Amino acid sequence: MRILRKLFIAFIIIFVIYNISAQTKLNLGGDKIVKVNNRIITVKELEGEYNQRMKLTDQSGKPITSDGGPLTKKSVLESMIDDELLKAEVRKKSIIVNENEVKSTIDQYKQMYSQYMLNDDPNFKYSDEGFNAYLEKEIKITYDKFVEKIQDTVMVKQYVSKLSEAKVAA
Repeated sequence: MRILRKLFIAFIIIFVIYNISAQTKLNLGGDKIVKVNNRIITVKELEGEYNQRMKLTDQSGKPITSDGGPLTKKSVLESMIDDELLKAEVRKKSIIVNENEVKSTIDQYKQMYSQYMLNDDPNFKYSDEGFNAYLEKEIKITYDKFVEKIQDTVMVKQYVSKLSEAKVAA
């Protein structure tokens, strides 16, 4: 009987501690979802990323996903966490970003923007100001943040390329 009482009390204590910790985790501060290293991913960022990915569709009109599964906010959040962890790992390796590749990638995005705008308006003329305004209005990031994302992407590509070269050489 004493053992059952001790188990019951232990169960109650564990239950109370679990509930308190669960409430603490859920109440990160309103808009905050998760902290990955020193970066906090917010509800607003998740919503923005989810909405952007919903716009990227294949020929059948379904959103494009990296794993072929359905696009959900959970899958987008997992992808954002993976991206942040990978970027942190790459930064530890002190990869020097190939600025020519960064410039080339930015130019590709500008070209895609121009093509997109030409579809709507055959008289469209490209300008950096228009591109920057588009980024802020539609993508909801500044040009500087856009460049930073491109640099991160290029840096990760370079890192993955070096890893695959090492595997092939081995």
